[in-house]
Amino acid sequence: MIWLDGDAGTGKSVVLTELFKKIQYESRTQKNTCLYQTSNYLTVNHAEVIKVYKGIAGKEPHLYKKRCSKTNHFN
Repeated sequence: MIWLDGDAGTGKSVVLTELFKKIQYESRTQKNTCLYQTSNYLTVNHAEVIKVYKGIAGKEPHLYKKRCSKTNHFN
């Protein structure tokens, strides 16, 4: 688990998205990492972050929109 905290506009969403992009890339392509073939999900507590993530996920081959949800919807 990774927890990001900070004021609005400090780049939390950017850091979170870039980190998740790397995790997803390695889980799908890098056989020599412990992440290879793992299932990973991004859970957030803000609808705007989900909106931003899903917009990015539509353009990135290793990101799936269904892998991001609001914290209380994760199961």
